[in-house]
Amino acid sequence: MCIGDEVLTVASASDAGAVEPVADAYTVQSGDTLSEIAARFSISMAALRVANGLGSDTIRIGDRLTIPSTH
Repeated sequence: MCIGDEVLTVASASDAGAVEPVADAYTVQSGDTLSEIAARFSISMAALRVANGLGSDTIRIGDRLTIPSTH
């Protein structure tokens, strides 16, 4: 679809579920806690645990955590 000089792409209804949220990654540093990391990325601790398959709040230096998208 064109509006003026701009070309717009319109997604079909079938495309709506095809896009996966983009996730970031974070490497745990000395002194980090799960709650501080969650706060830094504006996500809940529960979301951070689920995204990383954590059964507890225990993390170790060097762990690479997936940070789920908030969008």
